[in-house]
Amino acid sequence: MKKIKITQIDILAHGQFVSLFGDTVFSVALSYIVLKKTGSTAIMASMNSVSMIFRIITSFFAGPLIDNSNKKKIIIYSDILRGFVIVTLAVLLLFKIDYIVFYYLAMIILGITSSLFKPAINSTIVDIADENNMEKENAKINNSGFIADILGNAFCSYAFSLISPVILVFMNGISYIYSAITEIFLKIPYEKKERKNNYLSDLLLGYKYVMGEKALLIFIGFCMSINFFLSMIDILYLPYFETTSSFGVKGYSYAMMAFSVGTVFISSLISHELFVIKKRNRNVFLFTLLYALLSIFVLGFDSLIMYIAVFFGLGICHATRQTILVSALQRGIDRNHKGMAFSFYSMALNIFKPISYLVGGVLADLFNIKYLFCAVFIGSVICAVVFTNISFFAEFIERKENSDITVLS
Repeated sequence: MKKIKITQIDILAHGQFVSLFGDTVFSVALSYIVLKKTGSTAIMASMNSVSMIFRIITSFFAGPLIDNSNKKKIIIYSDILRGFVIVTLAVLLLFKIDYIVFYYLAMIILGITSSLFKPAINSTIVDIADENNMEKENAKINNSGFIADILGNAFCSYAFSLISPVILVFMNGISYIYSAITEIFLKIPYEKKERKNNYLSDLLLGYKYVMGEKALLIFIGFCMSINFFLSMIDILYLPYFETTSSFGVKGYSYAMMAFSVGTVFISSLISHELFVIKKRNRNVFLFTLLYALLSIFVLGFDSLIMYIAVFFGLGICHATRQTILVSALQRGIDRNHKGMAFSFYSMALNIFKPISYLVGGVLADLFNIKYLFCAVFIGSVICAVVFTNISFFAEFIERKENSDITVLS
């Protein structure tokens, strides 16, 4: 009988699956609890906004801390703190101590810890993965998240009629603690460095590195631009199904499920090396273009089967493009500035996403949604054409080792 080899990436993916499953359940459960308590959609939405604001602020300062500290401790302590906060919130809710300030405080702490946890995880993958096949390793991590999202939403659709939402909140707290336990078994290399500078100097040096790396800035510029347009599409799908399609919210739910299945399908192929990504720059262009084409293809029919097929394709395009981009960022940055680069990358994307949602929502009220889909298609294609033909961008995407980096002064 063949012995199954469990890699460091497998351990990380397992812990991520459990905590992300809990995240999905928690998001639905907390939204339900707050909506029942306050009857206000605005309060419910503002909690996520507050969390995002603190995530952006912390990301601005997080780089040197991640680069100069033991990443394993950051990852484990972040999960323990998140678990403790959510379990405490669940206990307070259980005893009817449900002041609204507690919800906001919990979301602030979750925003801060997430801004440390995510860049630490992304920079850690470089240390524990096979550098020659980063796409395969990232696909494993992505796949755990996509499957957790599918199962979490499916679980919620049945659990609410059987289990108190407070218990679901408690479950998420336990999922973080379980994730922290699995992370104890990670072997993340760490060599304590002699601090030559204070924290502020390290922060300024980190930003000097990021601002001096033209290829990195162009790469992040592409990610920000394309995310701006594609995030706008995300906010338009539900209104489209509700106002234009005959299938309404039910059709939207089936479409989102098909999207998730598409992401899992392609990530599984990549992680098992059944689909090997070559010529990364060309594939970023092709999958971005195909995503945009499929998005406007939705407008040409009103068939549930076609919606499912198209959104399955959208999931494939999204997961493939993101796998290439994250792998390129991991390969293309100086090892001494991984935390700084990922914090800056996270901050840039988080700033643009709410702006995109706001712009998309306002424009949807002013113009026909079909025209907006066409505008987003044109914007996405222009971004893909312009950036993938910039030599710095192509060079960054195709880099094989992050040792090739030189800081431009």
